[in-house]
Amino acid sequence: MWPVIFFIGFPIFLYRAIKDPIYAVAAASYVYFAIPTVEFGVPGMPYQAMFFALGFLGAFRYYLMFHGWGAEEILALGKRVARSAMDSVKAEVKEAIAVATLQDRLKGEIRRAGIEAGEAKVLEVVRADAPAVIHVPVRRAVQSVLTQAADQAEQEAIKVAGLPALKTKGAIRGALEERALKLVDQTIEARLDKEVEQNINEAIKSDEKTDRGNDKGPLGIPLPNGPLRGLMLNSGFWLHVIFIGLTYYGAQNAVYDKNAAAAKVMTTILLLIPILSIVLAVRTPRHFFVFIFAWMFGTWHICMNGVHYWLQYGGRADNAGGQGGESNFLAAIIVTVAPVAFGLAVNLKNNVYRLAFLGAAACYALGVLASGSRAGLLALIGAMGYWTINTNRKLIALGLAMLATSGFLVAAPESFWEKMGTILGEKDKNPYVRTAVEPSKGERLVLWDLAKKIWREHPITGIGPANYTVVSAEETDFTDPYKGQKGLQAHNSWLQIAAEYGTLGLVVWAGSFLWSFTCYFRARRRLRNYPGWEWFPAICLGMEAGAIASAVMLSFNSFMWYDYIYWHMITGPLALEIAKKTAERLEWLKPKDAVELRPPPRYGPPQKDGLDLGAIDVSSAAPIRPA
Repeated sequence: MWPVIFFIGFPIFLYRAIKDPIYAVAAASYVYFAIPTVEFGVPGMPYQAMFFALGFLGAFRYYLMFHGWGAEEILALGKRVARSAMDSVKAEVKEAIAVATLQDRLKGEIRRAGIEAGEAKVLEVVRADAPAVIHVPVRRAVQSVLTQAADQAEQEAIKVAGLPALKTKGAIRGALEERALKLVDQTIEARLDKEVEQNINEAIKSDEKTDRGNDKGPLGIPLPNGPLRGLMLNSGFWLHVIFIGLTYYGAQNAVYDKNAAAAKVMTTILLLIPILSIVLAVRTPRHFFVFIFAWMFGTWHICMNGVHYWLQYGGRADNAGGQGGESNFLAAIIVTVAPVAFGLAVNLKNNVYRLAFLGAAACYALGVLASGSRAGLLALIGAMGYWTINTNRKLIALGLAMLATSGFLVAAPESFWEKMGTILGEKDKNPYVRTAVEPSKGERLVLWDLAKKIWREHPITGIGPANYTVVSAEETDFTDPYKGQKGLQAHNSWLQIAAEYGTLGLVVWAGSFLWSFTCYFRARRRLRNYPGWEWFPAICLGMEAGAIASAVMLSFNSFMWYDYIYWHMITGPLALEIAKKTAERLEWLKPKDAVELRPPPRYGPPQKDGLDLGAIDVSSAAPIRPA
């Protein structure tokens, strides 16, 4: 099945990627997890690098595309306001035309009755619901269409009133509704969008000569930052550049193995490929959603591999696929995005999407169970606790959490809980555990102490990238079960970075991670008060909780060279940048009072019987002399 999906999906995403770069980045993000040579059995090619490169190059088309997107957003808003205005008065307009016809009004009077019944109200709706810059074009459009609708209805109404077969007013009223009044709806439906589009396009065309800067579009609407500006503003990217410099310095001054350290310099440079592509191509909230969805879908793919492996063969799913392959990697990538699925299931409006993400959340929970990872379970519990506390729909969230927990408890086998019990202590201290503590726990304590010792001995710049395993091979008798050679990683990314990079490297690397977490927090708060945009803060809160889960996993594993960790470090600042620009655009699109379009009457308000002559100020006028 997977090869068929691959060969169908590959050309589709390639075509869509040419039209919109975000689809190239989405394809690359998915392929990062579901590696074609492993998952699909197709010949090895640099699919991920190819798609990321396509996203990188295509992103520069945004300079042309954003102006068009700004115009489309203004047009969509103008049409929405105009339709809302016309819908609010259609009943009154039709009733006024019907009454005027039954009163035997003359030609022109029927039309005027319909216009007078609706004109003031539609103009008030436009004033209340549209940004000031499009008041005039939308006003002109609704006035024009209202006039056309009244004209069409009047012509048909006069014909109906003149039919000799209609003897009573009731019969005339019925015929009017069947023939004349329907024309009001038909004219509005046929003409309104075209009139709005024509008037707004004319306003945009006349405004094109105004120089508003690169971040302003038609009529001054704020646009997303362009790719290069977005890159320059992304603090995560610059922190990674600093990290590359520290890696190079560490490689040149490695204490034990300079060749192994030098290889990590190239790794940090290669990490720039996805980092640059993601930052350049993800420019709008829609882009952010597509990118995160691809991340989640790729994770779901491997998650279901693990669940299938677990259900069919039992035991922990230790070869589910992906870059890391083993069970702790499976748990780590799952818990990073699982809270996003819960958040979207709660906040999306479309019930189909909500059910889809709820199903994904259930699959993620089963995936953690299939992994058998104790750190993964702790990470998931911590992340979901943080998410439940911070979500704005706590009752629904609590219900989902209880449902997920119940399912988790029912599905978990006894052997799983025996393994999980070793988190708490050895058998003689924990009566719920039948077997002694796993060697991996004792190994971790030794490896952590070794990392601390190295850090104390080389506190500033460390011993050099990839040099920790050399020390652990000399000072311990631990053997890597996957590589079959002496020496293990520290099983704690924070401590291993501290040992290999020193305090400088730890500040930059851990600082990038924690800063990204802060940016997710600020991004969701920036857009939390805009109706209809609840999904964006939901994604940010999910990634925020996922960052906590990822931090827990990094505390029990050496995952510092997996690509998705560096994605996290740049997507937090990226989310904050997008949130700020989106909020700026939403504020611009909010209804604002325009400058008074018509001056007030010179001589006071009109009176029922004529002008208020007493309000006329003639004190400064020249005296009238008799002839």
